[in-house]
Amino acid sequence: MKVHYAFLDGLKTIICLFVFIGHFFVDFCIGDIFPLNSLLYRAGMLLFYGCYTVPLFCAISGFLAVQKELEKGWQFVLAAGNRFLRFELPLFFLIGAVMFLNKKGLFMWGDLLAQRLVNKQLALNYTYDSHYTWLFRKPFWELHLYDNPLWMIGSLFAGNITLYSFRYVQALYRRSLKGSLCSAVQAALMLLLLLLARHNIPLLAVLLGGCCGLAGEHKDRRNGSRQSKAPGGVAARNASSLLLVSLVLILNIWLYFLRDFDFEHFPRYYEWAGLLTAFAILYLAFTFSPLQKILAAKPLTALSGLSFAVYVVHYPLIGLLSCPMIYALWNRLPYVPLVLMTFAATSAACFLLAFAYNRIVERPCYAVIRRVISFLAEN
Repeated sequence: MKVHYAFLDGLKTIICLFVFIGHFFVDFCIGDIFPLNSLLYRAGMLLFYGCYTVPLFCAISGFLAVQKELEKGWQFVLAAGNRFLRFELPLFFLIGAVMFLNKKGLFMWGDLLAQRLVNKQLALNYTYDSHYTWLFRKPFWELHLYDNPLWMIGSLFAGNITLYSFRYVQALYRRSLKGSLCSAVQAALMLLLLLLARHNIPLLAVLLGGCCGLAGEHKDRRNGSRQSKAPGGVAARNASSLLLVSLVLILNIWLYFLRDFDFEHFPRYYEWAGLLTAFAILYLAFTFSPLQKILAAKPLTALSGLSFAVYVVHYPLIGLLSCPMIYALWNRLPYVPLVLMTFAATSAACFLLAFAYNRIVERPCYAVIRRVISFLAEN
């Protein structure tokens, strides 16, 4: 029986909000509000633009992917097809709309505004491709031709399919191998996958998230119950998780505050520190019971259904609304109030657009996919 982790829903909501805030912060705040490498600049980069948000989102996806039991070939094919369509169909409409709006010249404001801002990178952030024939292959095989934040969708999809394949192969060798030999084959196979994915942090995060799910499954099998808890175990887990997160926080403070920092040229060790941070947060979410209660709060879980919609629509919206708004009011308002007002307007528009996208695009697409998958499973 598949277990629903409500606190993961809340965590995904927070991640997507941080990604939105991070992109807005980088585009309009650094340099023009917070001087480069100032204390508040470094704190903002760590909190909102640190390398942990995307890996954490990918790790949660990998953890949930291994919850599927795929013991037959047709189950694997249907699961893989379902995953592909759940990414492809909603993004088809989104990318098509962005391409259409780009043809109408509505993303020109980033180029114009970059001439006034200290952050000249803004001009590069809102240049979109417009070849409609690439709609289906772009989210998975030509992500370098489409700007953030969809660059990680291909890795997320590849990681999910890899874990589905692993679960299916796992079911095959479990029939012929028993005990320690079965565990050794499983460990060797997963280690090989991790080594192959080591240069792609999002893909690696998905696979490591799957490893966490498999480790939890193995522990549950040994304990005989997902709910079994040793006396005093809750306090010990709370303490150990806080200690781990404290050590990771010290590492990030050293990287972001005590070293030269340049977000445009992240050294590789920032990415590895971000990956470590992502899994420290994931461990904290699973082991620190007070945090679970906060993340499982209704406001956060209620918004979780919109989390992916917020993730995919906020970036084009910054180009469509935030950039022209700041450009038009540049000489009429002081810059800081203008950015705050623009952020409030963009946030409201983002949630309205995400709600509409979820209702008009995502849900109908998912309903069609469910009917197709159910039909194929029954026949």
